[in-house]
Amino acid sequence: MGGQAYPQKRLNDAWTLALGGHFHDTGAGTATPRAYEYAWNDDVLTGNQFAGVFTSATESVTSVLDTSGPGTPLVIFNALNVPARRPRGGLSTSLCRREEHACDLVHRRSNAGTVRRWKLLFNAKVPSTGYAVYHVITGNAAGKGSELKVTPSSLENARYRVQLNGDGDVSSIFDKSLRKELLATPIRLALSTDSPKFWPAWNMDFDQEQAAPRAFVSGPAKIRIKESGPVRIALEVTREGEGVQPMCRQSAWPRVMPATASSLPTASTGAARRRT
Repeated sequence: MGGQAYPQKRLNDAWTLALGGHFHDTGAGTATPRAYEYAWNDDVLTGNQFAGVFTSATESVTSVLDTSGPGTPLVIFNALNVPARRPRGGLSTSLCRREEHACDLVHRRSNAGTVRRWKLLFNAKVPSTGYAVYHVITGNAAGKGSELKVTPSSLENARYRVQLNGDGDVSSIFDKSLRKELLATPIRLALSTDSPKFWPAWNMDFDQEQAAPRAFVSGPAKIRIKESGPVRIALEVTREGEGVQPMCRQSAWPRVMPATASSLPTASTGAARRRT
């Protein structure tokens, strides 16, 4: 596309450095502390190399894209091997208006606390490993109505309706297109004993793996609506079990899978293994 020459050597050097950190003991957690300092440093160097290559490639591609039109052009890249239509983000200091796409504006302050910045979310349709051009237009938001619904105990999009119980567990995932409940029992966060006799960094004793969980993270849960917009909705669930207090965020967006969950434990016990 009239860009720079393919950076074969730069990529080879970066991958060589990255693969050095995939050594068995480094990956299993049994290397020496100093070895991890070297591995972390190599990861940063590798990340910078890949980021530089990607930035240069994007500059070459965007230089020949048609970004003409009203407002500020925004080029979106999809790294997946399939076409994607999911919320994408960008930063803007003003409101946005899209004629065809609803927008979420999430307020973010700078570290100084003096500059008002907003994170813009919208459903971008982008081809596989390709780019798409959108335009951000300043003005009053006038997006179309959203198919997303959120309450302190539920998330819903065009296809799925997800329910949470008082313990903070996902108790129901109903597929509206199939008219079918997908869960037989609630999805629970289990605490199991994982203390093998040998090589605890990678071994798991069969009897402990087969044993029933000794406990579950349970309620009463503190549930609050984290996001409620036309593009993405989210619930934040906080609860406790054996000194472990994971904060789980359940989120959903239009026309895709019902929810994604990420658990962020704030404390842990030595013999606790969390699994879902």
